[in-house]
Amino acid sequence: MKVSRQAIRHPVIIGMLLIVLLAFGLYSFTGQNIEFMSDINLPSVLVLSIYPGAGAEDVEEEVTNILEDEFVTLPNYKSMDSVSSNSMSMITIYYQDGSDPYDQLEEVRYRIATLLADLPKNLEGEPIAMVGGASMLPVLTFSISGGKDLGRVTSYVQDELLPSINQIKGVAEVQIHGGQELEAFVQLRLDDLAAKEISVNQVFALIGYANSRMPLGSAEYRGKTLDLRYGGSFNSLEDLKSVTVGFTAQGVL
Repeated sequence: MKVSRQAIRHPVIIGMLLIVLLAFGLYSFTGQNIEFMSDINLPSVLVLSIYPGAGAEDVEEEVTNILEDEFVTLPNYKSMDSVSSNSMSMITIYYQDGSDPYDQLEEVRYRIATLLADLPKNLEGEPIAMVGGASMLPVLTFSISGGKDLGRVTSYVQDELLPSINQIKGVAEVQIHGGQELEAFVQLRLDDLAAKEISVNQVFALIGYANSRMPLGSAEYRGKTLDLRYGGSFNSLEDLKSVTVGFTAQGVL
């Protein structure tokens, strides 16, 4: 045939055409939107753990290895892959062909619950177990940086950015990883506390009582029943500074 003859006579041209086709194929595959991919549910379960601030070696030693040692005894277990990176551990458990991963999900979660005492205390919640598949992958992932004050950056993302993203049509879920909450440190004047006979434990308890919410029952108003709730949580440092922690016998603070 003429096509085969031309291919034999001009192997360089044919090779270049194959390379071009392969390059365009890889480019199209990597650029394909996830929503256009078919929902492929392999017999596997994905376990994701977030360990903020930990290096890859610490994540592998303190999280990944502990979970892997427990998962190898799972029913219908076939193999397992894991990736330990900065602040994150991802383990994929593969099962024997014909196994339903949804039937194995509860057992994986039970194994995780039994290991919570052996895992680091500062994990961001418990490790998450879910059935793998293309629909579980995030459509968009991005990072935010704003200097060294991570607490204020996290507060901005939670209070301003997250509600705006959730209002976008078609957004089902938004997750934040690696954030840090703002903290306030209270320094006590011990001499003043001793003069007014106030203990440190009393100050600690009063701050806890002031920063709490509790139900106050219900009340009738214009024929309607209203649920009452005391909202005493701190919204600023000024709220914390205004807490009354004691007074003298003469009523002086």
